[in-house]
Amino acid sequence: MNRDVFKRLSIRTVMLLPFLSSVLHSHGPRECSNETIKGVYGYTITGLSPVPNAAGQFEQLLGVGLRTHDGQGNFTQVQSEKRTSTPAVVDVQGAGTYSVNPD
Repeated sequence: MNRDVFKRLSIRTVMLLPFLSSVLHSHGPRECSNETIKGVYGYTITGLSPVPNAAGQFEQLLGVGLRTHDGQGNFTQVQSEKRTSTPAVVDVQGAGTYSVNPD
């Protein structure tokens, strides 16, 4: 019986370690910056888009992409999309800038 109690206690401890670790390393509020979102993010696009040369008509739009933020306010991306009435547009490259407010 002591072995079962020890086993349950060990499992609970292991499950709580990530939570406790994050609490112990929290040093209060941090300010955000461009570095906050540094990395690669995937995204999806869904919705309706106006049909070219057809006033008042819309078509379904689906897309996927990857955006890479450099942590210094610049990003690059690659995106593919498909609309109902037009061929797929694949691997369109893009770039731009971004800024993150401290709050």
